[in-house]
Amino acid sequence: MVYRDRSAELSNIECPNLFRLGERWVLLDSPHAPCEYFVGDLDLERARFTPDIRGVVDPGASYASNISRDDKGRTILWLWGRTGTDPAKGWNGCMAMPRTLSIDEDGLLRQQPAAEFETLRGMERTMAPTDLREKPMTLADGDTMEIEAILRPSGEAQVGLQVRGTEIAWNPGEGTFSVGKARKLLGRQQSLRLRVFLDRRVMEVYANEGVAAVFTTVDAGSRRVEAFARSGTARLESCKVWPLRPARFSLESFNV
Repeated sequence: MVYRDRSAELSNIECPNLFRLGERWVLLDSPHAPCEYFVGDLDLERARFTPDIRGVVDPGASYASNISRDDKGRTILWLWGRTGTDPAKGWNGCMAMPRTLSIDEDGLLRQQPAAEFETLRGMERTMAPTDLREKPMTLADGDTMEIEAILRPSGEAQVGLQVRGTEIAWNPGEGTFSVGKARKLLGRQQSLRLRVFLDRRVMEVYANEGVAAVFTTVDAGSRRVEAFARSGTARLESCKVWPLRPARFSLESFNV
């Protein structure tokens, strides 16, 4: 979404982050709604930030952004993942996956999971390309996995995945992308590229090289993952599934 009305006011700016990303400046805020981002220019002498692009960081259940830079020069986004967990369990929420940020050729913010997550992959399972019709196709069964899939619809057929009862769907006719109730404009390109990370009750979805990124919770009772086409046919051009090993942490590189 292009930010045209420069006189518009925000009712709330919580957890603001203002930082340089490449040749542009980015402002993140948490406005008691899905986190937003603004891309623009910063006049340091006048202390004035002028945005020309405005968008949603994550339309799902994440909040309270923060930013860090690592020794590889990457700008990394950190988010609180809200899970709505029963307080009787003694905890609520988790950290979303660290995401590396960039600005694409259209000036929009892109988010990708940090490459280190690939070290958690177990044995790869690859599915042959196949056509999707009325009946969904089962891809996997489990509660902790990473999925990479490319789906190409015929015409304006809606395509996507069902993951533990939560629908990931792209409507090419409208250009909309949804994960459960979260929605974002994705465009009308020819195919949908997905990376999905599932960790029991939480899931993160990245579409088309990080144009959309969504954190959400899923049904704890279901284990099935399916690919589907609706109102037409589609092609599952590729699909890879990896079980995920537990992450291991070390404080050796920190000064404590």
